[in-house]
Amino acid sequence: MRVLIKKTKLDVEITKYCDLMQTDETHIKKDQAKKNKQLERVNRLVRVLGREVLTRQGLMAGLGLKKQGIRNFRNNYWYPARDLQWVEMYKIKSPTSPEQAYKLTALGMEQLAKLEAQDVEHSPNGMGEAASA
Repeated sequence: MRVLIKKTKLDVEITKYCDLMQTDETHIKKDQAKKNKQLERVNRLVRVLGREVLTRQGLMAGLGLKKQGIRNFRNNYWYPARDLQWVEMYKIKSPTSPEQAYKLTALGMEQLAKLEAQDVEHSPNGMGEAASA
C-alpha cells in the first residue's frame, strides 16, 4: 500500500527557499575563494615590489610572468593592487611611458610590513629570513 503525501504550498516554498539558500552559500564560497586568490596575487606583487621602484617588466619578471602575459599582469595583479591603493605610478606625468615605474604607497608599505611580520611568525625558528642570511 502506497501512501501519497500531499505537499502544501508552504512545503514547496520552504523547499525552494532551502535550494536558494544552498545556491547562495555556494556562490558566497566561490566569491570568497576568488577574493582570497586575488589577495594572494596582490600580496605577491607587494612582496616583489618591496621598497623598490620597478618597471612593469621588472615586476613581471619578479612574479615569474612571461612577456606575453601583460593582460594577465594588469588584470590579476596591477589593477587590484591599484584599487586597494597599495601601488602607484612613479612617473605620474607620463603614465604611458615605456619607462614607467611603480612603487608602494603608504598603505602598500603597511601591507608589506604585515606580510614581513607574518613571515617571521611562520618561520621555523621564529627569526624569519634574516636568520638564514
